[in-house]
Amino acid sequence: MIKLKSLITESKLTGDAKSDIDPSDAKKGFQLLYKFFKDRESLPWMLDFRWHLAKVRKTHSFIDGERYEFEYIPKKGKEINVKPYADASYTNKVKWFKTPESAVDYLEAGNKFGDDLVFRGMNMKEWIIAKKAGFIKSNVKYNIGNIDMTYYGDKWSTAHSYANSFAPFDKTATRSIPGVIVAIPKNLTKKASDVTGQKTDTEYVADKVPISQVKGIWFIVPTQYGKGIIELVLRNNHIDRGSAFPPSTRYAVIPKYGIAL
Repeated sequence: MIKLKSLITESKLTGDAKSDIDPSDAKKGFQLLYKFFKDRESLPWMLDFRWHLAKVRKTHSFIDGERYEFEYIPKKGKEINVKPYADASYTNKVKWFKTPESAVDYLEAGNKFGDDLVFRGMNMKEWIIAKKAGFIKSNVKYNIGNIDMTYYGDKWSTAHSYANSFAPFDKTATRSIPGVIVAIPKNLTKKASDVTGQKTDTEYVADKVPISQVKGIWFIVPTQYGKGIIELVLRNNHIDRGSAFPPSTRYAVIPKYGIAL
């Protein structure tokens, strides 16, 4: 079981509204915010942030919908010291890297990867599901063409991108819910080009890979955040995401198990 006790934030919606926004509009805005993330099964992501309702636009609601613009920053602040993460119950012996590139340099310099491993990036929810099931298996709906296989890459840096940058905005790593990268033996997979016909020399696929075959685990933890902005649009009783500006973020890479310890 993965424990995140020292990182879990207060599990309730925290926020305020700009002083000139009508209280009834503010109340409705936060109700829509909660419902939007609940419907996307992303409440844990939302609850990791403090929300500020900055604008409400209802002038042309019959055409453009009602628009609620929120700003958000982590509850733990825009920047944190790395020490709490070194003390966190999910870590093992920790080596810190300021960038993914420096982690790759460290690992490749010691020839700890070689050509025998492939890597997969995922969010913490997928990793917990895999731990409980006893094997790694992709959620097919996120695969291009709905191909029922689990993808791996031959580059650690590509897995890092999938663990965070390429994920849906509300599945990206947070302070309480880090991204995860795993390494498995390449001989448990097949080249994606041979199985799916895709033109790629860097991707590999497998069906189910037992957790016991995982040879390395890394957590991707954001340590610095800028301010993020998201607009919610209520139109015909349906909530959509409008314009959005994700926060600029820097990350620490925490080797948890296996390679690089």
